[in-house]
Amino acid sequence: MQDVAKLRCALEHSLFCVTARLITGRLLIGFARTNGDGVFNAAILDWVVDPTVNNPDAVRRQLIERVKLESRRTMPQCAISLFAEPTDHAILRRAGFDEEPNGIKAMML
Repeated sequence: MQDVAKLRCALEHSLFCVTARLITGRLLIGFARTNGDGVFNAAILDWVVDPTVNNPDAVRRQLIERVKLESRRTMPQCAISLFAEPTDHAILRRAGFDEEPNGIKAMML
């Protein structure tokens, strides 16, 4: 079970969130949460779609397009990044994303 206070804090400190809802009943079926510096970088931290909906890949594509639209509207020069599962790479390539050519560089203590 998730800590509601931590989830609320994450949402409140995000640059923006987009949601996907069914027209009938307004049932939440997906969301994407974006964070960043507000100028040059936007990172999609959460990208979630209910796997039981009809055509979840279409919902994923719509969420990504909405994130791109909102990012470009508020930060015209920003780079948009996200960490994705290999199963999502095809959707992301069609949406204009490229894999990092040198792979992910990380540091740890």
